[in-house]
Amino acid sequence: MTLKTATISVVALMGIHAIALIFNLYHQFLWLDIPMHLGGGLVVMLVALAFWSSCVDSITFKRYARFSYLIEAVILLGFVALIGIGWEGYEFILDQLVGGSRQPSIADTMADFSFDLAGGIIGFILFRRV
Repeated sequence: MTLKTATISVVALMGIHAIALIFNLYHQFLWLDIPMHLGGGLVVMLVALAFWSSCVDSITFKRYARFSYLIEAVILLGFVALIGIGWEGYEFILDQLVGGSRQPSIADTMADFSFDLAGGIIGFILFRRV
């Protein structure tokens, strides 16, 4: 995964998000939130993989070589989780400041977070160099 590809994927997802906001698509199609969180997790994983391959990939875990794949997965999914939590915090703060229903319930928040992680897992499985 290259930084260029990751950047293009971020711009594409943010473009889709902007279009959905401009045309009020999140309220017209309540299910749209699910693929956006799945895509968000996937895109964050692509960014994490790009940084990992350009900055960390040369580091070897000699003592834990057998578990290097697992170590990488945990660290990168932790990054996806951190960004997902941050996004949910952003939605909560936005609801408090301008009103709205981006966070209708804790169940919605947990579902969003689960889809973020699912997207991250899918991205790791599909795009990690073996």
